[in-house]
Amino acid sequence: GGFASVRYLGEISLSPEAEALSLEARSDGRKGYKLTLNSAAAPQGVSYQLVLPQLDEGAPFERLRLPLADFKPSLRGRPATDAPPLRAADVRGLGLMLSRYESGGGIKEPIAPGSFQLRLRRLAEAD
Repeated sequence: GGFASVRYLGEISLSPEAEALSLEARSDGRKGYKLTLNSAAAPQGVSYQLVLPQLDEGAPFERLRLPLADFKPSLRGRPATDAPPLRAADVRGLGLMLSRYESGGGIKEPIAPGSFQLRLRRLAEAD
């Protein structure tokens, strides 16, 4: 293994002017949660990933600002160096992941086995 993921299967789109997303979340305190975005301009299988900051277990929901420029292209856990830059107008899908891999590829510290929980209250374009 090394990761667990889920994708939103509905259609999404961002305004072409969007520069960041706003995510309200709380977690079980684990490291390694990522938000993933899919781009119509990227090759099949490439996702743009951003590691979420570690949130304290039991803490209230936190609002995170996630600049689109910080998302790194990845293909099967490795950097996708040929992928185009992520543009808001091209975003077509999103997902969440718990992973032992860095956003642009490469292994970081292992993920402890067991149950995990990342709770989301809101995801939207940031102001």
